[in-house]
Amino acid sequence: MPAWLSFFLAALCALAVFALVLSLTLPLVVMALLRAGLRGGMRRLLANRYTSNVFGSLSVLRRMDAQFFVETMLRAAQGKALARPMGTPLHLSPWERLLFQPVYVRPRLPVPAERHIESGVTIGPRAQRPLRVEIPLLLAGMSYGGALSVEAKVALARGANAAGTATNSGESYLQEERDAAERLILQHHRGQWANGTLRRPELLHRGDAIEVQFGQGAQAAAAMFTPPALIDARMRRIYGLREGERAELSTRFAGADGPEGVVRLLRDLKQRFPVPVGVKIGATDYLEQDLDVFLEADIDFITVDGAEGGTHGGPASLQDDVGLPTMHAVARADRHLRARGRREACSLLAAGQLRTPGMCLKAMAIGADAVYLGTAAMIAVVTGQAEKLLPGEPPFQLFLEGAPRRYRGRLNVAQAANHVANLLQSTVAEMHYVAQALGRGALAEVGRDDLVALDRDVAEICAVRLAWREPGAAHGRPEPALGPQAPDAGPAELVH
Repeated sequence: MPAWLSFFLAALCALAVFALVLSLTLPLVVMALLRAGLRGGMRRLLANRYTSNVFGSLSVLRRMDAQFFVETMLRAAQGKALARPMGTPLHLSPWERLLFQPVYVRPRLPVPAERHIESGVTIGPRAQRPLRVEIPLLLAGMSYGGALSVEAKVALARGANAAGTATNSGESYLQEERDAAERLILQHHRGQWANGTLRRPELLHRGDAIEVQFGQGAQAAAAMFTPPALIDARMRRIYGLREGERAELSTRFAGADGPEGVVRLLRDLKQRFPVPVGVKIGATDYLEQDLDVFLEADIDFITVDGAEGGTHGGPASLQDDVGLPTMHAVARADRHLRARGRREACSLLAAGQLRTPGMCLKAMAIGADAVYLGTAAMIAVVTGQAEKLLPGEPPFQLFLEGAPRRYRGRLNVAQAANHVANLLQSTVAEMHYVAQALGRGALAEVGRDDLVALDRDVAEICAVRLAWREPGAAHGRPEPALGPQAPDAGPAELVH
């Protein structure tokens, strides 16, 4: 046998013996080390006072979560109001406490599989030129510049086109968006810049509907501004801003200093434009009083944005502690419009953390004609592209105009538009399945009678049946009291 082969075989045998010894002894060594470490750790844990004990951190974290820690440190380090992105993390509307009730034989049969479920909605049916959409889902008002990039706005518009619905301009006018959108709800907003609708009201002629933005759920009507440092050359040109000028959003419309001024403003718009003219407000406990003012002007639609509404960046306290939840607002607005006999004339649009098909259809069942999607649509925009920034940067830098220059141009507009359309179509498809199971041939036919609530509070808020019955109670219950029924049933430095 050659010497090299003998050496190789000897080495191989030695390696095998070493591996065998290691496999037998390593678990014992590891366990011994673990036991020693555990004994030492337990001695220190039990010997130290609770106030100096590492275990005390767990108690603190249970009392105050990680987000509180980070936001507290940001406030301490920066000394100004936080511009938290995407709205409140709180879930204020208990949609999960409402459940749809499918039918089998009584009170009706499910819809046959071959029958089409009608989805279309007409916004402002009594306007000279109503806005017709094929699905009851709209893309929410998210502005160019202070929030989204040109590319993101174009992607949203194209996605809305493919799904047969409308997109909303938000607090800006962008010609590229107008060119891309087949249906554009144009906001008349409180922006003070030269190319805003206040300074250039002729821009309103370019909308398929006009939404007068008095406020929103995540910011109310607080004054906001985008500082010059966050305004690039493109935004400065489109907004008509001078070098070093900030983009300011005031708290009110000039001349609309009371109910009479608001009515004059809305009536003037109604007289000048044939398209639906409506309003958007953040929902509050003064909702019915505001509605009465708006109804005096004979508006065509109202958008109620719940306290859970999203935003690019806004004060955390306005997001967490101000307003009325979306569920409560939609139910109250519908009830009041019916009580005033205006439910057929005035469309009701719901917004504010409506993310799933079930949430959207529940909002419609308790009163909304259509629903705005915002955060969900932006998730769709970055679907399949988030890895371009992860894990180093948050994916929303892909669609923000104020993102660092190195991320500009990375958003694939065609791919983003396709995913937005897919989201809308998928959401409606699931809503169709629910309507079919309920025995309803149209999404607009789904109503309170198709729901039960799991607790008394939600049953009272939404005027629906309780899921459990009192002993001896009859199966049915009278219709909820909703009034007359319709025949067919100092600015903070924040990025606004």
